[in-house]
Amino acid sequence: MAEEKKHLTKAVKIFMVIFIIITPAVWASLMHLNFEGDLTRIGKISDNLFAPKYYTLDLSPQKSADFEKAEILVIGDSFSINLQWQKELQKNKSATIATITWDDAIKGCVTNEKSAFFFKGSTIILQSVERNFKKNLTTLTSCPNIDLATKPDLIVYEPPIKAKKFFDLDGQFFVGILTIINSNLIKSFDSFYKIYNIYSSAHIVQINDGCNYFSNSHCKYLLTYKNDLKTERFDATPIDKMEKINALLPNKRLIWVIVPNKYSTYVDSKNKEFFDLVHKKRLGPDLFSDFTKNKTSIVDLYQPNDTHLSGTGFTYLGKKIKAFIKE
Repeated sequence: MAEEKKHLTKAVKIFMVIFIIITPAVWASLMHLNFEGDLTRIGKISDNLFAPKYYTLDLSPQKSADFEKAEILVIGDSFSINLQWQKELQKNKSATIATITWDDAIKGCVTNEKSAFFFKGSTIILQSVERNFKKNLTTLTSCPNIDLATKPDLIVYEPPIKAKKFFDLDGQFFVGILTIINSNLIKSFDSFYKIYNIYSSAHIVQINDGCNYFSNSHCKYLLTYKNDLKTERFDATPIDKMEKINALLPNKRLIWVIVPNKYSTYVDSKNKEFFDLVHKKRLGPDLFSDFTKNKTSIVDLYQPNDTHLSGTGFTYLGKKIKAFIKE
């Protein structure tokens, strides 16, 4: 009996030691799963390093205008579905805007006059981020069987950013542990980001004057999307396709809004000539020149922890589109 009690006491002590060691690790990992930015989420990095000092996005729910009544149709990607920049065009009730995704534009054949869902308004804004522009341009020229065309779904924006929990029980333990490891190594060793870039879906670049661009604590580094680096140099071929699409719709005004990659705005200018040509041909605004000129005057033009613009950045984007429409 005494021997059994001895073994039981030993087992309890071992359990307590394991519990004391593991509990803080589990607790810490759960607390590091509240990712606020898409880049910190896919890159497994703490928002303590890359979150902006202030969030400027309007988190109120938004809804597109009715498709049949809209004067402007926006076909866009994740830079449009939060309906942020569109508000600049709607100030003083100056325009009614319907927003749909590229996929829904194709399903509904909204740019094909034979489709029952052909857009009847006067202006179509085609927005795409730089890295996906060629793909989106190609898909727009295709259209399923007209008989199968479906009415596009209008965008309804529900704020994705929730109040930060003390810790998140829905996450994965090892994701939290990896986030802690990545964050501490990046914070402690100036050159660790070179190793991090090998295995991560996000990408870190050390940039000069980074703290003039961003408000986050680790502002000497740019956190960006790895696929931004794979964006190829554009030749004149897309311009030809854009002009042909415009010619198919002579009674509509088509405006091409190509948003530069975050990496392009702060580091790489290989498509500068393409953006220049888009504006010279009157196809759309030259956002690359606008963004690179104002990336210092507009702190957090892009959110430090996200591949998208900040609320201030979206407002600026809306103003540039509005100015182009008036030109």
